[in-house]
Amino acid sequence: MARIEVASQYEASAELLSTLEEIKRALAQLRPDRMALLLPEQGRHKRTYPELAPRVTLETLVRIAAVQQGVPIELLPRPTLRATLGLPRKGELSSHVDAAISGSVGLYWTAGRDVAGLAALAMQRDGGAA
Repeated sequence: MARIEVASQYEASAELLSTLEEIKRALAQLRPDRMALLLPEQGRHKRTYPELAPRVTLETLVRIAAVQQGVPIELLPRPTLRATLGLPRKGELSSHVDAAISGSVGLYWTAGRDVAGLAALAMQRDGGAA
């Protein structure tokens, strides 16, 4: 599946509705049994509103789309994922992908799909009770 076109936080608020519809179309096409929303890394750097707003906005739209499509969605903290998969606590999560998943898979692998794969694997191993 290609990437979903996401409205910029600086675009009109009406564009958020088109992003929501795009996410719902993707969910209808993929028909997942359940979803996990991997929470961000907790670094020492305090992030500003302009840094956080795009992610929070998109995560909210994904959660709304999942609820509207009847797909259970869980918030998955990275420490829980690491514990479930037996990954080290130190270092960025993306630096540990190769320990759990062999080889890259498709386009955008290192643009977030790698850690999304870890989230899916953690849900599978944990039975979805992340």
